[in-house]
Amino acid sequence: EAMEQALVKKPSLRAVGFDFSRDALVEASRIVQQDPDKYHLHAPPLLDLSGCNIMDEDIPAIVAMLLRISVTTSVNLCDNDIGDESVALLTRVLEVNDSVEAIALAGNRCQLNILIREDDTRLDMWACLYPSKTLRFEYTADFDENGVMHFLGTQGRTNVYTNPVKAGQVVVTSSEGKSKSQPAAVVGRERQGCAIYYKQNCWFAIDLGAGRTLSPTAYTLRHGREDGTDALRNWEFQSSHDGKVSSLLLAIDHQKLTPLGRLSIAHDLPPLLNVRLGAHLAAEQTWITLRLHENDPALTGGWSTATWAMDPDPETPKGYQYFRIRKTGVNSSGREHLHIGGMEIYGEFFFK
Repeated sequence: EAMEQALVKKPSLRAVGFDFSRDALVEASRIVQQDPDKYHLHAPPLLDLSGCNIMDEDIPAIVAMLLRISVTTSVNLCDNDIGDESVALLTRVLEVNDSVEAIALAGNRCQLNILIREDDTRLDMWACLYPSKTLRFEYTADFDENGVMHFLGTQGRTNVYTNPVKAGQVVVTSSEGKSKSQPAAVVGRERQGCAIYYKQNCWFAIDLGAGRTLSPTAYTLRHGREDGTDALRNWEFQSSHDGKVSSLLLAIDHQKLTPLGRLSIAHDLPPLLNVRLGAHLAAEQTWITLRLHENDPALTGGWSTATWAMDPDPETPKGYQYFRIRKTGVNSSGREHLHIGGMEIYGEFFFK
């Protein structure tokens, strides 16, 4: 009733600041549909109608309202109850009204996740769907669909899930060593492992991509073997702004420092060398340990999973671009093998 009175008094409905419920949205759409030439809608850059329990029967009225939008906007209809039969009607909006750039449909019964014009060069899809350029991912269960890796695998919830490495969303690298299987398995959701054999202090690293950072609050690992052997026991979960591995032309010879070869510094050098170099090593180190695991038995059994929580770093509120799992000691079988079969990270995600 209040919506109808407002429309009677002023035929320009401004959607900025509204937290739409389905009833309010449908009522507004019904009023506009009755006399479409009387109204036009000023929408924000993103008209967020996600999770409003919108059904197919509501789409004709909503389409009538969207056709009246006169300011450039994108529409988020994710996580409703919209089927394929409604997609044709929503496509009509893009065909007729140039002010609507995109319509996101992920989380509905329809097969398509987003409607866009192929030749529209104006669209920054993520900026349209998430104008704050900040998202929070909260853990509910091991390898749920609430983590950053799953989000990137769906290309920002605009497509069906694909391994984020194969989707071109992240890059996985490793330390030197014989690597088995594909590195994509490190961030995958399937029961497939990736391994490095016979290497001390070996690691797998994840690059979220330029302009993307994450302030982590939890992370999940899956062991990378079906028989449960060689599970992680001693490792570090680390982060970095640049992902670089610093090095020095130093080695130990009869307790003296002599030029010999290229060695990774800080965590990758013998303890004596760390003591001798002291503050210089600290200045060179580019990786920060967010969580240290010593004789941690959480990963036990074939393809076992576990999750660890952590507090955000107040000194780095926008987090880091790079993350890695670095083995610091022998595994459950007493060997220097590193096996990972999947990883998920949670926290506050930022993008440009």
